Amino acid sequence: MACLKKPAEITGEKRYLSTLPKAIAYLRRSALPDGQVARYYELKTNRPLYMRRNGDEYALTFDDSDLPAHYSWKSKSQVEKLQQQLDNVGKPSRFRKSSSQEIDQIVRDLDKQGRWTTTASGERLVGGMILCGHAPAYLNHCLRTTEV
Repeated sequence: MACLKKPAEITGEKRYLSTLPKAIAYLRRSALPDGQVARYYELKTNRPLYMRRNGDEYALTFDDSDLPAHYSWKSKSQVEKLQQQLDNVGKPSRFRKSSSQEIDQIVRDLDKQGRWTTTASGERLVGGMILCGHAPAYLNHCLRTTEV
């Protein structure tokens, strides 16, 4: 959802944001009693799905009482943050101009498929977006200003 905010800000076209209120409403409905959200939900019923582990075998379950610790089955809901970001689209924010050197370095860091890759060293990795073959042009357009 956050990926749709940037094109709306750059182009001024609100059409990128048109589906976000429904997505935020879905996230609110999907919140667990403790305020977290499950990683997976069953289609049609929207019940949270988990896996139970017995040795090397896994089994699907709706029970979250004995989850394997090596995977993030639940996470803190970001719905309020997303709502605030949506509410603030189009409002003035603090930006500074990016230097040509900063933009050039960001473009140089892309691999041949237009991705930034990271080697894990224990920290949580955050996914990125493949920008197809248009990465340099897209970045040069988008990164003219950088949020402080």
